[in-house]
Amino acid sequence: MNEQKNRKGLPLPHGSNAVEQTPAERSVPVPRKRPERILRSRVFGAGACWGVIAARWVAAGALGVALGMVGEPGGAALAQNARQTRQLNPVYVDESTLARESLSRVRELSGAGNVNEAVRVLQSLLDSEGMRLLPVADSGQAVPGTPKASPDAPDTQPPGGEDGDAKRSSARAGADSQEALFEGVRAVIHRQLLGEASLLNAYRAAQQSRAQALLDGGDIEGVWQRYALTTAGLEAGLRRAQMQLEDARFEAARLTLEDLLGHPDLKDQALVDGAELYWSVARYLDRPACWETARQWLVRAGLPARNTDPIVWPGAARPLPATPLDNLGPMNRRGLIAKPLWTTPVNPERSNTNEFLRMARRPPPGADTLPDELTNLSMLPAVANDTVYVSDGTSIQAFDRFTLSPRWPNKVTPGVEQGNREEDQGGFRPGMGGWTQRVDEPSVVSVQGDLLVACTGRTLSGVRSVDHVVSALDARSGRIRWSTSLSALDPALADAGARGPAVITEGRVLVAARKFLPERRLTVLMLCALDAQTGRLLWKQNVGSAGSLPFVSTTSQFDTTLVHHGIAYRADDLGVLGAFRVEDGTPVWVRTMPREAMQVVESARPWEIASPVVDDSTRSLVMLTPERDTVLRLAMDTGRVIAARTADAFGSPAPMYLLGVGDRLAAVGRQRIAFCGLNNFESTSDIRLTPVIQARGTAPGAPEVTGINGRVVIAGGRLVCPTFTGVSVVNPAEPGATPEFVPLDRPGNLVTIDTQVVTLDDQAVHSYLMWDQAEQLLAERVKADPDDATPSVTLAELAYRADRPNRIVGAADAALAAIAREPGRESNREARARLFDALSSMALASLETQGAGDAAPSPSTAGPRITDLGLMEQIVARLAQVSQSPDERVARTMAAGRLAERRGKIEQAAKEYQSILDAPETASAVWEGPQVRVRAEIEAERRLAALVKTHGSQVYSAMDRAASEALAALGDNAEPLALRQLAERYPLSRAAPEVYLRLSHQYARTGDESLAASALERGLRAAERLTPADENLVGALAGELVVRLSRQGQVRSAQRVVDGVRARFPALRLTAQDGALDLAKVESDLARQIAETSRWPRIGALTGTNLRYLADATLLDPLLIDREPSSARLVALANDTHVYLYAATGPGAAQASTGSGAPEPDRLPSPAASSGMAEVWARPIEQSSIALLKVAGDSAYLAYNGRDLGAIERVRLESPGKARTAWKTPELSEVFPPEPSRLNPGRSSLSDRFPVPNEGLYSPRDPVFAMDDRTLAVVLRGGRAAAFDTDTGELLWTMQTGVGRVYDVDLRDGVLVVAGDEEVLSGQRLSGLRGAIQVLDARTGTPTQRIVDTGDHPRWVRVLDSTGAGGGGVIVAYEHSIASIDLVSGRLNWTFTHNDALPATTGWIVGQTLVLQGPDRALWRVPLSSGAAPDVPLDGPRTHLEGLRPIAVLPMTGNAQTDWAVSTFQGLVIYGSDGTLKGVDALGGFEAVLPPAIAQGRAVTIETVSEGPTPAGQMVFNLYAMDTSSARIIEQTPVELGARPSVIRILDGRVLLSAGGVTVVLNAPAK
Repeated sequence: MNEQKNRKGLPLPHGSNAVEQTPAERSVPVPRKRPERILRSRVFGAGACWGVIAARWVAAGALGVALGMVGEPGGAALAQNARQTRQLNPVYVDESTLARESLSRVRELSGAGNVNEAVRVLQSLLDSEGMRLLPVADSGQAVPGTPKASPDAPDTQPPGGEDGDAKRSSARAGADSQEALFEGVRAVIHRQLLGEASLLNAYRAAQQSRAQALLDGGDIEGVWQRYALTTAGLEAGLRRAQMQLEDARFEAARLTLEDLLGHPDLKDQALVDGAELYWSVARYLDRPACWETARQWLVRAGLPARNTDPIVWPGAARPLPATPLDNLGPMNRRGLIAKPLWTTPVNPERSNTNEFLRMARRPPPGADTLPDELTNLSMLPAVANDTVYVSDGTSIQAFDRFTLSPRWPNKVTPGVEQGNREEDQGGFRPGMGGWTQRVDEPSVVSVQGDLLVACTGRTLSGVRSVDHVVSALDARSGRIRWSTSLSALDPALADAGARGPAVITEGRVLVAARKFLPERRLTVLMLCALDAQTGRLLWKQNVGSAGSLPFVSTTSQFDTTLVHHGIAYRADDLGVLGAFRVEDGTPVWVRTMPREAMQVVESARPWEIASPVVDDSTRSLVMLTPERDTVLRLAMDTGRVIAARTADAFGSPAPMYLLGVGDRLAAVGRQRIAFCGLNNFESTSDIRLTPVIQARGTAPGAPEVTGINGRVVIAGGRLVCPTFTGVSVVNPAEPGATPEFVPLDRPGNLVTIDTQVVTLDDQAVHSYLMWDQAEQLLAERVKADPDDATPSVTLAELAYRADRPNRIVGAADAALAAIAREPGRESNREARARLFDALSSMALASLETQGAGDAAPSPSTAGPRITDLGLMEQIVARLAQVSQSPDERVARTMAAGRLAERRGKIEQAAKEYQSILDAPETASAVWEGPQVRVRAEIEAERRLAALVKTHGSQVYSAMDRAASEALAALGDNAEPLALRQLAERYPLSRAAPEVYLRLSHQYARTGDESLAASALERGLRAAERLTPADENLVGALAGELVVRLSRQGQVRSAQRVVDGVRARFPALRLTAQDGALDLAKVESDLARQIAETSRWPRIGALTGTNLRYLADATLLDPLLIDREPSSARLVALANDTHVYLYAATGPGAAQASTGSGAPEPDRLPSPAASSGMAEVWARPIEQSSIALLKVAGDSAYLAYNGRDLGAIERVRLESPGKARTAWKTPELSEVFPPEPSRLNPGRSSLSDRFPVPNEGLYSPRDPVFAMDDRTLAVVLRGGRAAAFDTDTGELLWTMQTGVGRVYDVDLRDGVLVVAGDEEVLSGQRLSGLRGAIQVLDARTGTPTQRIVDTGDHPRWVRVLDSTGAGGGGVIVAYEHSIASIDLVSGRLNWTFTHNDALPATTGWIVGQTLVLQGPDRALWRVPLSSGAAPDVPLDGPRTHLEGLRPIAVLPMTGNAQTDWAVSTFQGLVIYGSDGTLKGVDALGGFEAVLPPAIAQGRAVTIETVSEGPTPAGQMVFNLYAMDTSSARIIEQTPVELGARPSVIRILDGRVLLSAGGVTVVLNAPAK
């Protein structure tokens, strides 16, 4: 009979079905019989429900028993125990089935005298299976033929014996019997050889020659791993230890030498050499245990005794650890300032949906604990080399430890940079009101010396977002030394994600990787070691794997790798803990700790990272089990359970992780911390708990927020516990005492370094420093290099923030002197810019008025106000010295002007402001103040006007004379450019209005109507501002402007001009070039034209029999909705091939359009009857989509979208039966040429998609449109904008607004507002987002104001009427507030901050009211004049507001006090102007209808669910008419249609319905 053999040529045991695996196959440990196959065949195939799956799982008797799983004790005893205790999820390890079965035969072969065959089998196992695992002999799974492990391990009695809490751990006993302990195959074989002399001698004789040959060939590692017990193996071990010592891998050398202590050839010179090597190792490690072993070596070698002489390591060789996971130095709390001295954004793209709560220092209403969305804090800082390092999972950043200025640009690791970033966007989801994805992994870098290692590639909401990459960087320069994806290291790591931080130790980078195999429902954990210098994979070990049931919720727990004395201990919530040698991955032991299959444990927060605690006094590890229900003590050398104690002894709820604080064990929970002795936790009764950790300093009257919010840090023997408003410092010696509370404005995960605290939250890193120490340190830096301005600038910055203003000027002078000595030095160029920013910030915070109605200082400029005007004069003088660019000179001049005002030198202030207007380069520059950026000429003009208004026209008299003289010098034939420059230079002069009037006449002569109207507008503003005003000049400017606007059909704008001048000048006489105007007739004509268009359509009674066919096309909904009632004369329709315009006609008009196709009688109501409508215009669509922007009176504005942006067309009705194209823009792709991606060089900007609140993901080239009666604006989501004249189609301007992510746009009364976020780029990497509101003159594109640094991100904006209650302001909806902002000054009028109404998904301006829709879809009414709103939403039926589809709020009239309607897919609700509920339709909100369309006095809707088919196959739908004063149904009529209706529209006398691609008309003439 032929002997059955496996792939390695080894005989398989007779009757064995084992199939040996190749190394590649062993990359994932697989049980002999996988349970998931049984589950699929027995359960899923039958389509069973979850109850059946759970029942069969339990009925299987722990499942692993019936299937004979690896890692579980076998037999009926386990099944019985499992039934009595709990059903455990199986855990698998990399057990060698071949080694288990082969070792059984070795004993048989040896006993039969076949020693040579036994030796061959053993060597074959060492060659191929040495790094795999076998069960420890007495762990419940006996290994045949092997003696028990050494009995000297501390695995017998726990401290305190069998009494006390040792008995309390009996609840764990049943589970312990199901756990399994494994050790390495190599260790088992060596122990067996050393235990049998005859077998050892035969082995050494057989293998020596092969070992020597390999050694002679230089394969030292191969000899050591395969032939360690031969003579050549001894030599290889000594050489290996020598090389490890020379490479500073001291722990590896120690372990190698200790392995040689039992070698049979260790004697003579080899023994002496080993003793000398070990003594050298001991000198570096300098530990008592090492010195004791070194002395034993000396004694055994016969060498004389020696005194210990440790080698003192250089400071750089042993850098102090500084991450929240390390044991840090003491936190010096005296003199620590609660306000961070510096704050730098690190991840503003990840919006914190509750930042408003953090700013307000209060929890959500009624809450006393932190909500999960406030407690992500997934980033942990690392500090080394005076640098703070931060990783957000996709990039690495470095900041100066003291100033937090960037040390090097943001580093995006290869693979992450090129990956699909869209999954990484997360972001706003429609209707969710915030950031919805949660980070599943903590991020922290590892630093050793000048080497920084980070694992990047985030896992979001349980899904790997991009490939996980391990990168090594130069910690000082940021240069990437090497970078590799996990999948590139080894195919077995494909789709794996890094788990926990990397660990740098002894030239290795240890990375834990975890992957899920969905087809087998296995989760696998691997531990890898990379060469720290090259990134090459040195070894990979399977720690363990676990199966999972479908439909069972998984929980997030976080573990890290602990390295202690050359051994890497890796635990994981899969239910496994392994110990591996760092040098080569040799397994020391692996213990499985299966979890309950059905148990769901509370997910950990990212900072709650678990790691075993080392107790050197008992050579043990203390750890929590995966379920966190038991605390175990494991022998460090063997992995045996020494003792256990239930976790509820440490408080309830159970602790989340453990810390070792000196000789004490700290069990950290969510609310409290428990302390006891580390070496006797299992038996002591002295367990003491802290009081509940609380966040103090919350808003008055608000409940205190309890709970720990960040990683608890060991600092100088104390525990520093981050909370919501600071840190609580706990003394382990007095845990019951009230913790010392240290307030911090921006707490988070923190590190303490000397006299500094660095905190990191989800958005920014913050530095807290004691002033005295900071000053001393910076003074030493200045002394070391006087020509480097950097430390002096830093000192000036810190002096200001630490409220030491007397030190500012001296530090600034030192910096200026250093810059003057070496102006070309790179660091000095950067220091100059920083010094300007610092001095400018001081001037803004100290000089800019912050009254009750003003905006608060922005975060970037906030700081103490300097009240000493003499000191401020010195600071402004230094600001002048450091200013270079026009923007900087403007900032200096504005500060000087404001300082002059404060000192009562008004004429000097006016001269300062005028100097900005005198120079074109400063006039066109930008001034940035608190929350505003504005063109310098606008701000200078505003300040001059304020001085004149307050102190009289004499303040401006010198400038007024200069303007008159300049105008006289120009003469009568002055060029338009010269006139415009004169008027802009002296905007408050009496000459300015006259100049603008002359300028308008010149523009009119050249046919430039837009510029002529703009000049008249500016001239009118200038004339109205004069005191006293020249009414003749005001009348001329206003009269000509009214005539020009009326001629262009812009009657609303003309009426606003008349209303404005009549309010200020009641007796004003309007004139034009043709003479005086009849003001009464002008107003009458304007009122008639406005009344004709500013009304809802008029209709009469509805009858279903009047339904007439119109076209095989569908009505288009306009994108832009008017705020006032409007009555159009046109409707737009489209099908797959054409777009059509139809207009109402009189009786007998032609029925159908050409090109629309013949009607189908079987599905049309009355094909022969007249519809009373005529096609007036049509155009083929031709490979583009069509959108209706707006129908305004007799014009329709259409947008075509082809492969890129398309074009815009205005079609105007010229007669009742004909319309023509008034104008069509060029292709918008010519106006906005494509540009490369800002974030992905070489790719289109289309790839830079980003989330828009409530709307989804958009590309930077997606357009947003806005219109008023004069201007049509097109703004791309990426910030580029253009405007067209609605009358002529002329391109007025194009520009980049600087809003890199546009969320909303609004245009009214010539004011265009663009709202969104600025993108702050570091190179081509997005490093920040900052909310921005850009205000522009819609006619000229001139940026008039920029509102920034509000601390929040805008969602939508609404521009207010210039004559309404808002007074020409803008409403900005932020995530956590609504703000009314004055468009002249940029200052706040009011804010609305009711939590229940925010974030508001949208808003409508109705008369003098702002109507908001809150996150729960309830409506809120906010008066525009005050912002004061009730604490409750408007009364109204929830049935009409529920659902995800949008609603519309529509005014009943154009009056300021008007009723308004809410039109939804559930019906109609009517409110009065004061917000009182006036009526709800009788449909009950349960009928599915189209949103009611509004007519005068009526609203019309139709059901979208049919009552049943007619005999002709038609469907019947009820059409309803409602009274708009009460929502009462006044008519109901059935309508027969061929399909479900989709659009309803009303024209005068007609109701139009689209259904199934066909549009019909219901004639309803008004009486």
